[in-house]
Amino acid sequence: MAKSRSQLGFTLIEVLLAMALLMLLILTAGLVYDYVNQNWQRQQTAYQNAVNAHMDWRQMSRVVRNTYPRMVYAEDPFQYFGAQSVPPYGFYFLGRDNGFTGVSYMSLQDPEQPSVFRLFREPDPDEPELWQLVYEEAPLANVGLSYASVELPFNLRRVLRQGLAQIEFDYFAYPSFSQRQRSQLISVDSSAQREGMPRWFNQFDGLESGEHPFRLRLRMDEETIVWPLQDSVSAQRARWEFR
Repeated sequence: MAKSRSQLGFTLIEVLLAMALLMLLILTAGLVYDYVNQNWQRQQTAYQNAVNAHMDWRQMSRVVRNTYPRMVYAEDPFQYFGAQSVPPYGFYFLGRDNGFTGVSYMSLQDPEQPSVFRLFREPDPDEPELWQLVYEEAPLANVGLSYASVELPFNLRRVLRQGLAQIEFDYFAYPSFSQRQRSQLISVDSSAQREGMPRWFNQFDGLESGEHPFRLRLRMDEETIVWPLQDSVSAQRARWEFR
């Protein structure tokens, strides 16, 4: 009497074929898992980078808004020790169309500590024909900022934006402290007063002008940001001159 198929079992070829198919399924599942895992990791990294960039931007904006007029000597005052004169003085602020350096009541690293910071453009290393926006800062916790050329420990750098065709800075300020005073004394209708009124500059030196901006403007492609600053120039000068 002939045996049925179920009684005979599987042939060796059938077992090997089933094992090959099983191994192929396991390999495919492993590849799919690796792809999904790598894609998830990339998305997580991109998300975390976006969150960090957003937080850096918000904190940088706070630092900029807390910029204040800091009086300094143009040169080291110890060089004038024993002399009858003192070096010229003004405000620690230097602005150009490609960026600026200023002093803030806070820093990115420690909101409770003041800092000197600079915000500027530089060529994007990935696309040299475009620009990137860079923030750098030096905390002032253990640094005496008494004159403009003092060496500062710039120990933090953040690239805030990349791949931009336009990054330009402007500064709204009085042309000079003497013109600020004259504009407040002479007739409103006079051309001299209008000449001395605050306006936008793309180059501004706080040491030379004896003034400090009270608005900063950043233009990036289609986006324009204006940061209002405190206008305490007169008060700062009074404290400096009568100390």
